[in-house]
Parts: sequence; structure tokens; C-alpha cells
Amino acid sequence: MSFRGSDTRKGFVDYLYTSFVDAGVHVYRDAEIRVGAKINLDLLSVISQTKISIVIISENFASSIWCLKELAHILECRRSKGQLVLPIFYKVKPSQLKHLTRQFRNDIYAHKKKMGEMVVNNWIEALREISSVSGWIVEEFGHEGKLVKRVVNEIMIALNGTKRIMRIHVFKEDDNLRRGEQIGAELLSIIMQSKIVIPIISENYASSQWCLRDLVLMLNCRRSGMQKVFPIFYKVDVAQLRNLRGRYGDAFKKWKKNLSEKVVEEWKKALREVCSLRGWESERDKNGYEGALVKTIVEEIRSELYGTSQLIKELVGIDEHLKHITSLIDVKFNDTRIVGIWGNIGVGKTTLARVLYDKLSSHFKHLSFVADIRETSLHKGIECLQRQLIDDILRSPNNVSTDKIGVIKSQFIDKKVLVLLDDIDAITDFNALIGDISWFKAGSIVIVTTGNMKFLNEAKVDHEYEVNKLTLNESLILFSRYAFQKDYPVKDYEILSHSIVSIIAGLPLALKVIGSFLYEQSRGVWNNISRKLMEVPHQQVQEMLRICYEELDDMEQQIFLDIACFLIGSSKQSPIYMWDACGFFPRNGIEVLSRMSLIEIDKDDKLRMHDQLRDLGQKIVHLENPKEPQERSRLWKYEEAMYVLDSNKDITEDCD
Repeated sequence: MSFRGSDTRKGFVDYLYTSFVDAGVHVYRDAEIRVGAKINLDLLSVISQTKISIVIISENFASSIWCLKELAHILECRRSKGQLVLPIFYKVKPSQLKHLTRQFRNDIYAHKKKMGEMVVNNWIEALREISSVSGWIVEEFGHEGKLVKRVVNEIMIALNGTKRIMRIHVFKEDDNLRRGEQIGAELLSIIMQSKIVIPIISENYASSQWCLRDLVLMLNCRRSGMQKVFPIFYKVDVAQLRNLRGRYGDAFKKWKKNLSEKVVEEWKKALREVCSLRGWESERDKNGYEGALVKTIVEEIRSELYGTSQLIKELVGIDEHLKHITSLIDVKFNDTRIVGIWGNIGVGKTTLARVLYDKLSSHFKHLSFVADIRETSLHKGIECLQRQLIDDILRSPNNVSTDKIGVIKSQFIDKKVLVLLDDIDAITDFNALIGDISWFKAGSIVIVTTGNMKFLNEAKVDHEYEVNKLTLNESLILFSRYAFQKDYPVKDYEILSHSIVSIIAGLPLALKVIGSFLYEQSRGVWNNISRKLMEVPHQQVQEMLRICYEELDDMEQQIFLDIACFLIGSSKQSPIYMWDACGFFPRNGIEVLSRMSLIEIDKDDKLRMHDQLRDLGQKIVHLENPKEPQERSRLWKYEEAMYVLDSNKDITEDCD
């Protein structure tokens, strides 16, 4: 970004820069480096290597020799290299540059005395040229926030193409189009070309021939594997629809009089089939709040199309894993299978399982992703996880107080389910959640992830799959995505990157955290981290992660430890007041931890942390005093907290 610092640096430019960074765009902002001829050459070199240059023309732009030099060089790169140049006219009009009116004329003529006529004429031509380049005029947007959003979206499209953008192209059928067979054929063609179709089944849906024809085609496309179908049942009773009662029954009585029996039976079959698909019921999901439901639907459709941006970064070398695992599963979903995914700490078991779960989910109406079972069972008890599984599969909260296993056995038997049990290593927990595969309808799939091979034998899984470490090349790609925001190291950092990656030895979590920490750090920091990693015993993941923890300042460390011990799964907002009272600057701390991949903020704005990072934080607190819990800064285990409270009580009584 090229701009006149005094006009826009702390306002518009900073807002735009931050928005780019949040969107994952690597931006060079020529902020404070303009000292000496050598830096001048470095700056021009950066411009030459840039894919897109954004020139922010403000009122005092032409008063800066630096800005004019940059502009001339940027436009030369546009002509010679095809670089994309996009101007933003900030509180000025393009005509002011073209005709050199007002402040621009005064500034240019002031330069003539110092720089000479030839140089200044070149700058005049550059100003006139940029005035004719398509860009944005701030005044046309009313609010600068709208302009920033527009600029970021268009830059993302220019950089990544539509496949990587979180945009969804939607075709909404318009009743006015439904006149004549020709347009009907066009509509059917659009349905066949769609990746996802969403039939919205309302009270009068069955009274429309068009709707019923569309639905038959959608389901035919689904059966052939061409697309996914996610129905929305809008203010209708699914049981009534399935049994064709009420208005649906009345509609089909009318169709029977006018249409052939074959057509009518096909429509009936389609309506019954769509009732069995995974979708949303407007009266049940999100307690009938349509705004919340719309948000959920958009997020899930976006996830189906693209996956989350975080997962996209982590999907290195995953295609072969998926190909092998899916070959073990009955693609027609006639047989019930338990698939066990296992491997060493930090190799990416959960990421692989989540991608597999997302890939299979469109084939199931009843799903549950039960995360972090080992830790949750230890601290909250298995009943908490049983309750989640029951609520997910039955698709509504259930007040089951006692026999949860009995509920699972009796109410799941007619349901084809997809269940992911993440990080489970105790057969007692498995039996409390799954028990016997005969508890589920044929065609169900259960995926488990574990670091304990013995557990898979005890659980009698149908298929075992070991996740191996990433290859050196795959490791370098993953590391680079976090360290450089691209798939390869930048120039002058290739050797250092290869050295760090070879030490980390194919462990995705460590590659991600250390790469995130090194992003935009100086060469000195890189060398320091490389030396520290060399001192870590081979493949000791926690010790590698601790290096990044130790680079945090004291307040950031305290926030990290609080989250690791108490706050995983809590709303991001909940502890902010506490940290504010402690003087920790929590918003900045959370941003730093998130940027370093030490925590994640999920779609519900809740705090998340990888189990290895959680274990690291809890280990750090435990080592404050391994033998005397009352001497530690935090207590999160019930037994230890009660021991300390009872000890203090005894001391108090003795004093009395």
C-alpha cells in the first residue's frame, strides 16, 4: 500500500491494513522506513515483486517526493509486468489529479525548483495516468467501513479466485420465471449445475407442480452423486409431510384428478425421501428464531462448500489419507462400521477426522461430533458427553437424568448415525457412549481418534488407520502457510526454514504454532528460535511449544494459563472483565495468542485450544510446586482444590 502517511496512516490506512491481515492477505505497508538511498532501493524492489499495488491518493499526496517516486515506479510495473494497480481516491476527486487543481498544482510546482522539469513532468504524467485507472472514490461509499469491506473482498477475489473466497453464488428461483417450457428447461439446467440445493418446504409447497418437479430432479441428482440436498422445513410439521396429511393430502387429491398416477407417486416418494435428509426445521432449530437459524444455515453451507479457512491451511497431505480411509467404508452405507484413527501426539489425527466427518455428513441426518473426550470425561464426567451425544442425535435437548445408556440403546436403534469420538482412550468411556454397534441402524459410521493402539483392540474397531508424520516437503508447505502466508519460504529464508522444519520433524501442531510465531519476525528472532529448537530432545512436542510460550510477555502468559486451566469452551467475552481488572489488556492478549495459533476462537466466539497446548499450560502451573498444590497459582482439579480448602480449614480451626 502506497500512501501519504500524515493524511491517512492512523485512520483509514490502518483500518484497511488490519482488515487485510484479518482476511489472511500478506500486505506490505511502507510505513516508517524512508531513510537513506539503500532503503529506497529496497522499497522499489518490494513494489516490483508485489502482485497488487494499492495507491491511496489523498490531499497532500503530491507534496511527498517519496509518494510520487513510488507512483511512477508502480505504474511502470503496471505497464511492463502487468501488475494490478488499484487507486483509492481519499477525499479527493480523480479530476483534481488529471487537471492538477488546487493543492496538487501547488505541490508539483514547488518540486520543480528542486527536482528539475524532466523529473516533475514524469510525475505529472503519472498523476494523470492514475486518475484514469479504475478504483474507488471514498465519497461514493458514504462510510469508510463499507469501502474497506469492498476493497478487501475484491482484492481477495483478485488474489485467490472464487474457489478460495468465502462467497456463495446463489440462484433463487423466481415465480415470475415459471412461464413456458423453455424457461422451465433453463431452471432445470441450473439445478443440475448446482453443487448444493436447498428446497424450502412450506405449507403450500405441494400445491405447486413446479416445486414438486424441481424436488424430484434435485433428489435424482443427489442419488447420482452430482450434488447435496439440504432441506429447510419452514413452519411445517415433518410428520404431516411424511404422511401426506393436512394440506399435503389435499394437494395430492387434486393432482390425482388431473395427472397420471405415475407422476403423482413419484412426487409422493420425493416428499417422503426429503423428510429423511439432514436439514433444518424452522420451528425447532434455534428455538424458532429465524435470524439465528439463517446464520447457522449460511455457516454450514459455507463449510460444505469450502471448509473453514483454518482447515484449508491445515489440509496438507490429507488427500491420500482420505482416499485410503474412504476405501474402508461402504460407500452405499449399508453396513455399520467403526473406524479408528490413531497416531502419535500432534500428527493431525483430529484434523483428518474432522475433514472425514465433514465429507460424510451430507449422507446422514443424525450426527454428533464429541470433542476432547479424554479431558472432558476426567474433569466433568462421562454423563456430560452422553448428554451431548443424545441431544445431537435426537436433535433437541433432552432431560435424561438417569439411564442415559438406556436412552441410547432404545432411541438410536432406528437412526442411521455419523458419530466422531475425538481423543478417546478408555474403553469405559467408549462403552458408555457407543456400547454395541447394534444399538444403531445399519449404515451408521463411528469414527474414533486416539493415541492408544491398545484401546482400538479393546473397542474392536472394524478398521484401523495410522496417521504418520508429514513428509519434509509437506511440512515445509504447512510451515510456510503460517510463517509466510504462502506455500513456500520467501527469498533469504529458505535455508532457515528448511532447518527449522527438519528439527520439528513432520508434527503439524508444532509447525503451525512455531510458523505463526515467526510470521513477520526479524531474522534475529528466527535464528534464536532455530537455536532453541536444536536443544529440544527429538520430537518432544511440548518442549517445542514451550519455546513460543516463553516468547510471550507476562500478561499474555497469564491469559494463556487461565485459558488452559479453566476457560476452554467459554465465551471469549466472559473472562475479559476479570483480565481487565488485573490490568492484562485482554483484547490485545487474545489477539496475540490467536495470531500465534496458541488459541482459536470458534464460530460461536468461544475459546478453543489444542489438547497439547492445554496440557503444556497445565504442566507449567503444576511445576510451580509439584508436591504442594496450595503453592500453585491455579487449581482446576476438584480433588486438589478440596484438599487445599480442607487444609486451610484445619489451619483456621487450629488457630481458633
